[in-house]
Amino acid sequence: GPELTATTNILTVIPEEGVAVTDAPVRIVQGSSVITGVGMELNNKQATAVLKSRVRAIIQPERR
Repeated sequence: GPELTATTNILTVIPEEGVAVTDAPVRIVQGSSVITGVGMELNNKQATAVLKSRVRAIIQPERR
């Protein structure tokens, strides 16, 4: 599928744990789908991203 990009102003990365966290607003874009929220915990080892609050999403199906 299309590339996923997460954008935020402040990000704390803990490389030895494979974790990145922020309390700032976050925008995640993949293709024409957009998810926004405030605060995020990204776990690279588990391949998860949890948005903490004010989450909104517009999910568009992939074009074939």
